[in-house]
Amino acid sequence: MYRTINVSIYRDAEFRKLTERSQHLFLYLITNSLTHFCGIYYIPFIMMSHETHIPIEYIPDLIIELRESKFLLYDNDNEISIHRYYFSASI
Repeated sequence: MYRTINVSIYRDAEFRKLTERSQHLFLYLITNSLTHFCGIYYIPFIMMSHETHIPIEYIPDLIIELRESKFLLYDNDNEISIHRYYFSASI
């Protein structure tokens, strides 16, 4: 399986304001093996940390940064990610 990302994300002013770790985490969240085309799926912090090599203690703050920048919503109680997409559309 592979994911195609719209390269305009790298010119997006809001994306460029994110820290490098937040950018990394966001790209992971829209390309990992659990993603769903609707943008809503279960993913715990421990898996994010393991697969990105970002220490788990950083994940909550990165999620907050992404949420405040309106890149995603994260339901901590149910470990559900809801995010906006930058996939290329081939319609």
